[in-house]
Amino acid sequence: MMRMISAKALFTGFILLIFTQSTQAQMTIAAARNLGVNNTVTVKGIVTADSTLYPANGVTLYFQDNTAGLSAYNAGTLLSNVRQGDSIEITGELSQFNQLLQISPVSSVTILNSGNPLPTPINVSLTNGWVAQYECMLVQTNGVTINASGTFSGNTNYNITDGTNSREIRINTLTPIVGTPVPGSLVNITGIMSRFIGTYQLLPRYLSDISAGAGPQIMSDIFQDNITTSSFDLSFETQDPGTTIFYYGTNALMNQPPIINTNLTTNHSESLIGLQSGRFYYVRAASVDAQGDTSFSAMRVFSTQSLSSGEMKAYFITEPDTSVARFGNAVHTGMSIIDTLIALIDNAQNTVDVAIYNWNHNNIPDLGSALNAAASRGVRVRFITDASTATLGMNTLSSSVPTLQSPIGAAYGIMHNKFVVIDAESGDPNRPLIWTGSTNFTLGQLTTDPNNVVVIQDQALARAFQLEFQEMWGSSGSLPNSMNSKFGPDKSDNTPHLFNVAGKRVELYFSPTDNVEANIINAIESADQDIEVATMLMTRTTFANVLADKHDDGIYTAVVLNDNTTTGSAPAWTILSNNLPASRLFLNNQSYIMHHKYVIVDQSAPNSDPLVVTGSHNWSNAANQRNDENTLIIYDEVMANMFFQDWVKIFRDNGGADIINLGVETPFSGSDYTLFPNPTQGNAYLDFSGNSTVTSIQLFDLQGKMMYSHVPGNNNYHQLEIPTAQLPAGMYVLRFEVNGKSHTHRLIKQ
Repeated sequence: MMRMISAKALFTGFILLIFTQSTQAQMTIAAARNLGVNNTVTVKGIVTADSTLYPANGVTLYFQDNTAGLSAYNAGTLLSNVRQGDSIEITGELSQFNQLLQISPVSSVTILNSGNPLPTPINVSLTNGWVAQYECMLVQTNGVTINASGTFSGNTNYNITDGTNSREIRINTLTPIVGTPVPGSLVNITGIMSRFIGTYQLLPRYLSDISAGAGPQIMSDIFQDNITTSSFDLSFETQDPGTTIFYYGTNALMNQPPIINTNLTTNHSESLIGLQSGRFYYVRAASVDAQGDTSFSAMRVFSTQSLSSGEMKAYFITEPDTSVARFGNAVHTGMSIIDTLIALIDNAQNTVDVAIYNWNHNNIPDLGSALNAAASRGVRVRFITDASTATLGMNTLSSSVPTLQSPIGAAYGIMHNKFVVIDAESGDPNRPLIWTGSTNFTLGQLTTDPNNVVVIQDQALARAFQLEFQEMWGSSGSLPNSMNSKFGPDKSDNTPHLFNVAGKRVELYFSPTDNVEANIINAIESADQDIEVATMLMTRTTFANVLADKHDDGIYTAVVLNDNTTTGSAPAWTILSNNLPASRLFLNNQSYIMHHKYVIVDQSAPNSDPLVVTGSHNWSNAANQRNDENTLIIYDEVMANMFFQDWVKIFRDNGGADIINLGVETPFSGSDYTLFPNPTQGNAYLDFSGNSTVTSIQLFDLQGKMMYSHVPGNNNYHQLEIPTAQLPAGMYVLRFEVNGKSHTHRLIKQ
């Protein structure tokens, strides 16, 4: 039994809350919801609405993690000091109140920390957004009318409509909304998706949850482009014309003078100039329409380019097949990769941060001595590992090296990162570097199992990894702060995702907060010529489906998978087996564990912006929803070929011989179409075979900004022109639907 004490500031002082933590296994809220009533559960989440919403006959809370939401009700005072923004761990029995799933009675609650930012509301429409998936979660619906006049009353339901569909909101007595005028114009409403019998009701909490006047309605995320050491461009789109405003600064206060353009437009773009190199900037976009109504975006973090060398190196534990080398031979290291890491640590001057899933020191060169020696000479060394592994190497660390282990519980997966950050804040921009990949510090991983390590010298990238480390560490100092420490679903999306590393585009995502799966799939969907996959497991059928679709599009697609067990990758394996030819799909039959988690895209097509996705992220449910993972997407034909050399060896080890020809680009075509010319200096064309039904065509830049959209007007197309002649030179993503199938290709404008 563990005692937890949390001090929380209240109205006139501090009240000490002491609760007993349950020994019930912790799980995600989605997993708890799946259990159903009469089960005792322990879950964690951020409180999105507290007792200010409800009458005083007990306390009701709403809270959520990144998987789902729940309510909790207790007739006593156990929940009375819990407030919105608290991170709580709560134990109790699942029950229903008028079909709303709740924890009641509550047996224990622990306030883990306070003042957390609330989850970003999920945008829902009145058409299809009011479903069980969002029950008890914070949501927002935009551009609706409240069918009432006068002032709001308490404990009253109101009908809202978008002109076609109607739903309900409920104003509870204790909310400050009671007694205020009902808006007579379009509004955006934020609140909790609650439920009464068969009806879902939106529960606004504050006056700010009902924003009078629709505003221009920001319809996209903020996109970053043209990153330099002192500037970058930002853009967003609104539904209706409005001004362009960017609030920004080097911290969340965004205290720099805002960028304001008073011209009314729906396509908003401005440059932030005079910035510091390799620094992060917090940005929020806003737009004001002609009526004075304002729309705001979520806050995002962006980075300038570093003054670093940007040198990238890839290392492979097993021997690559250099017969397919185009830019030199990929480096085979085996156990000596630890010597490389030790040399980097020996060269560190300021800081070394290690986040490693497992480190077994048996028969491994003395990494512990290198870390201890660094600490002895004044380098700040910090170490995080997973609590469920032996991590025997941690026992070799001296007391001068502080350590932290991840939490254990059903709601959390594993701390599966394998990264090291060195000298992130050095005054010399050529010193910071990151080490990442798939390799754990264990004997099998370093000598037998196919694995990779990537080392990149870039200060901005190092600072992003350090920021992620410190979110788990709970502080920016030498010692961890367990009260502020956040792992897995408790973390936030708080790092930049796009970097200019010496002219090369690099994307960085951390699980489970950064929508990693979608970004990996976007990278796969961009393929024009070839896709090579080497991954330990694939329990997410979304990956199998996109690979099958790309094969159907005529893209060379080949996969080596380590696992296809019934409880693991069998559903994905079935999809792949039914779609990919046997000559391009192999299950690892070697004695080693094929431990990679990478995909290579268009390594055979230099004009198609080759890329490689690598890191610690398995293609699994746990990696997507619960684990701490890191993923890099590197757009570079040299790195793509280095990984291809490794992939060809693994592919051939398992019997593969059907390997795409190198450097041979063919017209991008499928069974129903051909895209040409590509690259193009003018317009591009889609040529269809026979009479084709074309549903939609969209063209995006690499930041996701829509450059062209067209809905064809009939079903008898032989050819369609894509107006690219006036676009700037660069890479674009073309998406279109023909004869009921969706296709994605990269399109190059020269």
